[in-house]
Amino acid sequence: MKLVIVLAAACASTGPRLDGASPGAAAPGALVLLTGDGFCGHSGDCATVTGQVQLGNSPPFYQAEPMSWAATSAQILVPDMPSGPTELVVDVNDQSSNSITFTVQAP
Repeated sequence: MKLVIVLAAACASTGPRLDGASPGAAAPGALVLLTGDGFCGHSGDCATVTGQVQLGNSPPFYQAEPMSWAATSAQILVPDMPSGPTELVVDVNDQSSNSITFTVQAP
């Protein structure tokens, strides 16, 4: 009798990846360009993706208004929030990216 073992690796979803923000510091109301990958989800269809950008180290979190959205970049308006260092995260279809440090400057 021959025993055959088949192992299958599941494709784990990695979600979006956030590489950077330019500029790395800005005041509320300023435009910031985010770069990364997977901003349009697995389908790559940016028209149907549910994407948002969240800033904050702990509650309350602040939502940035997206001005443009593409597979590898997004342009956002920095929300009205307290100044200082914070974390920035991209959420796409209920999957969160890694966080990057961003500084909100005083107006």
